[in-house]
This record gives sequence, structure tokens and C-alpha cells, in this order.
Amino acid sequence: MQTTIETDIKQVETMNKQISKKAIDAIISELTEGCQIFAPVVQDGIKLYKQIESPEQINWGHGNCHRSLKELFFPITEPVFSFRQTRKGIQIETPGNHNKKRVVIGARPCDCNALSITDKVFKWDYEDELYLSFRENTLIIGVSCIQPEPFCFCTALNLSPFDETGSDILLTETGKGIYHANIITEKGVALFERFKEHFTEASPDQSARKDAMLKDIVSKMPAPFPMQDIKTWLDKNFDHPVWEEIALGCIGCGTCTYLCPTCHCFDITDESRGYAGERLRNWDSCAFGHFTQMPAHQPRPLQWQRFRQRVMHKFKYYIDRFSRLACVGCGRCRSLCPAGKDTVEVIQTLQKQIDLAETGPKTNKKG
Repeated sequence: MQTTIETDIKQVETMNKQISKKAIDAIISELTEGCQIFAPVVQDGIKLYKQIESPEQINWGHGNCHRSLKELFFPITEPVFSFRQTRKGIQIETPGNHNKKRVVIGARPCDCNALSITDKVFKWDYEDELYLSFRENTLIIGVSCIQPEPFCFCTALNLSPFDETGSDILLTETGKGIYHANIITEKGVALFERFKEHFTEASPDQSARKDAMLKDIVSKMPAPFPMQDIKTWLDKNFDHPVWEEIALGCIGCGTCTYLCPTCHCFDITDESRGYAGERLRNWDSCAFGHFTQMPAHQPRPLQWQRFRQRVMHKFKYYIDRFSRLACVGCGRCRSLCPAGKDTVEVIQTLQKQIDLAETGPKTNKKG
């Protein structure tokens, strides 16, 4: 009988505290003795989430990691089990690293929020024990974006650079080396109780400064798109000719899906040598030409059809299933696409189609 893994995030009444960078470093140093710590680290010029041994390794600089937080819960390649043929039969062993206690610190709100999207997928009609075990045993300390990058567009989706969703504790730097700390979930409260001597009460002035910072930052970011109108248009326009225009230039490399914090397609392979091997789960992409290939048919033979699939999944199919968007506006796809495809421009093009349908085509009138 399959064991049900409890991963629902247990919210509490948010506690507003204050903590210094020095105190955060002290907490991290103590935590490294009993659990795995992951944080943004610059490696070969690229900012990635990596396991650290000391707080000095953390890159606290502004901006997101190049790859998203999802790979700590849904690895690029992950053993499902290993197998070996013996004289007594086939022996199977499952991975043993999923129950280790872990702390992620320094994740941006878009990455944390994205986990609430993948959570729904991995415990929808089947509970994925590999993913859910990682989630259950990981505490997340997010950090607000006080300097969003030019390609970020979370506000266009009615999200926020200070969004608490997905974080157990959210830190917001309100002064040099001083952070406002929102304690959000039961996991966050447990960590606070363990290290409460490092926290002080947040003053009304600090909370007001945080609110003013958010208002100023949001005023400089993209305004919300009318996503309900776009969803309604997508419901009715699967075969619209604009899809070929939108997808023009896409080379099907899969960069957008691999960098996206909410894309979750995978393939299963068995790799063996001699009498032993592994069953592996590997990331896959709807952008690839072979993704939906069947023995006698390929339902998406053209690249624009594959591009359409990704747009429809983010802004229609996921909403149909779970009543929310499958995009958090992290901007990785639009900043790192080698073909220059831009999700914001795609949405704007769809909006133009909506406007055109409402007003009708313009005609030149002769006097």
C-alpha cells in the first residue's frame, strides 16, 4: 500500500521579525552540522543553487540563479531505483537521499512560488514520492527582490517581488545588513523557535519601509496583463493563424523549458551494463520534435505547434486543471532564449488579437 506523503504547506499567522546578516550567518553555520544547506553560488561565472558548507559561500547579489529552484526537488536526471541480477533473482534498491533534512536559503519569490505550481502536478492523480519527499524534508528561506532585473515580469501576472508563497520564511533587506523576516509556515516557526535569540521584533518603521520599498519597485515593473481575457481567447483559438507568426524563429532547443521553474515534463529510461543498471527519470521538453512521437503518428509535426503547446499549457491547460497560471514571470525564458523569443511579447501579440476581434480590422476609407 502506498504511503501518503503530507506536503500541504501549513500556514500560520505571519510573524514579523527582524534579523541581522551576522545572525543569519550564525544560524546557517549551526544548521550545516545537521542538514544539507543549498544557496545561490557563483560557479564558473554562473549563479546556481549549490550545496554549501559555510555562509561565506553564498552569493547574496541581486538577481535570480540561471537555473531554477525546481532541480533541487525534481533533478535533471534522477535514479528511480537501481537493479542487479543475482543468483537469487533481481535485487532492487531505491535512492536513500530523499529523507535528509535540507534548508534552501536565498531563493527568490518567483522560484518559491513556482513550487506551489509543481506541487499540484506531482500530487495530482498520483503522489510522486521522490518529489514529495524532497518537499517534505526541505525548509525554504526566500529573499525578496529589491532590484528586479529588466526581464522580470512577475507583476504582469499579478504576482509580487515580495511574494510569500512557497517560502517558510521570507527575508527582505530593509537596511545595510538588516532584514525584515516574515515567519510564514509551521516549518518557519519551528526554525524561529530554535534560533529565536537571533531575532527581534520588527518595528513599525521597518514594516512601513518594507511596504514603501515594494510600492516603489512595483511602480517600475510591467503592469498586469488582462490574463482572463487572454485565457478566454485561447479557449477559442487553437487553430488561429497567429500561432505560426508567434512561433517564427523558434529552433526547438528546449532552453525555455529547462530553465523554467514550472515546466515538469520527463522521460523514463533504463540504462544497464551487464547484470546491473538503473531506471532514470530525465527532464524532457515539449519543444523537442520527438516529444509526442508515437509509432505511427506525430500529432505535433511542426515547430509552431510545439511552441503553441507550451503557451497553451502555461496560460490555458494548467488553469483548466488547477485554476491558476503556470508561469511566475521569472523571465529566464525571455532573457536566455538563443532565438530571442519573448514570453511578454507573445502575450502582447495575443492581446492585439483580442483587441482586433473587439474593434474589427481597420480599413482605409477614400474621401
